[in-house]
Amino acid sequence: MGKIRAKPAPMPAPKPVPKGPSLVTATKQGWKVMAGLAGITVAAAASVFHLVGPASLKDQAIGLAMGTGFLGIAALVAVRCPECDTSLAVWAFRTGTLTTWRERLAEVGSCPSCGHSVAEKKP
Repeated sequence: MGKIRAKPAPMPAPKPVPKGPSLVTATKQGWKVMAGLAGITVAAAASVFHLVGPASLKDQAIGLAMGTGFLGIAALVAVRCPECDTSLAVWAFRTGTLTTWRERLAEVGSCPSCGHSVAEKKP
């Protein structure tokens, strides 16, 4: 008798490649996204430390979590369209899901409000 071979799993569909440069990277606002994500990460770590750390450091951990969380969110909200001043991060939060907002923010090629886009310069 012959061996039964399983079919290989199909390859996942490739993610769509943006047609032009990302509005966030083209306007040099990527550092705001990185600062925001770093602030939120530190806030999460401080929150966990508050739960498991020594009682003498709980007040400092709460203060660190609140401060860095606020700064992280402020940095993300500051990612804006240069034409109409719409917050691209707020748009990504409102129209995406909890797991896809970062991808939407990184891949947005034009402003969802006014349509502003940054075309690639050709030499």
